[in-house]
Amino acid sequence: MGVYLQVLDTSFLLFPVIAFVILFPFLIVQYRKYGSIHFLRTLIFYSFILYCVCADFMTMLPLPTMHQLQHMAPVQPNLIPFGFFRLFSEKSGIIWSAPSTYWRALISPFTLQYVFNILLLMPLGMYLRYYFKRNFLSTAILVFCTSLFFEISQLTALFGIYPRPYRCFDIDDLICNTLGGILGFLLIGTMTRFLPSLDKMAASARKKGVHISVIRRGLAYLIDRGILALLNVILALILRGHLPLGTYLHQVPLLYAAAHSIEDFVYFAGFTILLRGYTPGKLVMRFKVVSSTPNTSYLHFSLRVLLRYFLLYGYFYLILNSFDLASAVLSTDSQRMLSIYEYASNALLGLTIVALVGESIFNWSEKGRDYLWGILSKTRVQATNRYFKRTHSKSETPPHTPS
Repeated sequence: MGVYLQVLDTSFLLFPVIAFVILFPFLIVQYRKYGSIHFLRTLIFYSFILYCVCADFMTMLPLPTMHQLQHMAPVQPNLIPFGFFRLFSEKSGIIWSAPSTYWRALISPFTLQYVFNILLLMPLGMYLRYYFKRNFLSTAILVFCTSLFFEISQLTALFGIYPRPYRCFDIDDLICNTLGGILGFLLIGTMTRFLPSLDKMAASARKKGVHISVIRRGLAYLIDRGILALLNVILALILRGHLPLGTYLHQVPLLYAAAHSIEDFVYFAGFTILLRGYTPGKLVMRFKVVSSTPNTSYLHFSLRVLLRYFLLYGYFYLILNSFDLASAVLSTDSQRMLSIYEYASNALLGLTIVALVGESIFNWSEKGRDYLWGILSKTRVQATNRYFKRTHSKSETPPHTPS
């Protein structure tokens, strides 16, 4: 039992790392499918991930050292099924003529080994039916394949990591695991009436997905930043040694910052105009920039997009580089004045962050409201999920899109 508790401790310690690694793709899939994140549905999914980690580690850990492996007796695979029935009387200590030995036989290590193998994949059958909505046949196949993966990993000594197996391939484990998954499938069927409805969770998430959250915007921005960084790398490889201006820009912080702001402006405004409201990141996250007024021509929409991103990147360029701008414009050598400008710059940056957080909270409460740069440019972001298209196709007022 102590070994199992140690394995569980290891699983819980590594789970946050695994959860963080899969967080980004999980959020992208959820936002693309539903438009928002439902807390309870996310909690159920991550409980499934935690279970998978625990189940996998239960079959793999503890890992022996090479020195320990050399002193371990060789393990031979068991290919004869139903060994429990053949060896129960011998291994469990039961005496059929003495009922007092029945309970001791049921809790013997020999019996508990098979019980634990049944329990190991029972939750998998539950998750497959409840969360993933699999039918009986597909659940049985997936549970069997999962158990087979565990057994093959033991037979191949973790796929060749060790020179020989340190755990035994047992066909009875395969049978018990599959039986456990099937029992889990059957048990969860009687419990679904008491569990939260995943369909209602999905409907609620789709309804909330009409409004673009800050996290959804942030994910789209991170995708776009990644693509922009990749384009910069490709451009640097192509034009290596042919842009002496780049060296000069690094020596002048203001020009270097301005070049980055212009680059961002060209990327985001250019893609938004060419793709009629989308950037690659927004396309992945299924929302786009649209005109706030109906029946806007493509030319007027393009001009509004240019104004939107000019206000956005011009604003942040001035805020983030206010200290350097003040120093360059005033050209003062007074250390005291420079310190005042620096404090003022930091205070302005802090106020900007507070204002953005406050506006984000206000936009969350006032559904459909965009940020200040969107209001001034008469543009806003709009969801393009299927739910949004379906609900707006039934409404009297058409969505505001550029013609």
